[in-house]
Amino acid sequence: MGAVIMFVICVLVLSCSILVSGHEYYSGVCPVFRPFSGFSWDKYQGEWQVAYKMNSRSSCIRYKYFQSGEKRSVGEEKLLPVIGRFGVPSAVSSSGVLTQVSSTPADMFVKWNTGVLRQAMFSKMRYVVLDTDYTSRALVCSCQDLNLGIFASEQEIL
Repeated sequence: MGAVIMFVICVLVLSCSILVSGHEYYSGVCPVFRPFSGFSWDKYQGEWQVAYKMNSRSSCIRYKYFQSGEKRSVGEEKLLPVIGRFGVPSAVSSSGVLTQVSSTPADMFVKWNTGVLRQAMFSKMRYVVLDTDYTSRALVCSCQDLNLGIFASEQEIL
């Protein structure tokens, strides 16, 4: 019986490590980002190729921003490292819904379609456009708090 419990615990720990691979975690709450003043969603929509993404070992990352009716969305396509070496396709795509947080259009939340477990363990992800020229460069920052029950961090917004 003890061996079965130990096996189940090992499987759970390994599963969690796979879910969080490629990300780094820091203590404390997410910083407050200053959104880009005068941001225009209409000018920003389209496809963007990522030059650098912190804490990611993925390559060929592309984001596509679009709107359908009132719903703003972001799509992400990337190549994961290592997986392609084992004959498994390494291309991954995901999508998320962007929701404006404040009166500033560059200040948003993103809800990625990454599953129930991720949503249970993490807070809403802040998604803020800090700067852009709408044609060749953009700086986007995102952050979310890890929620592990008693270890959950809280952020007070006044």
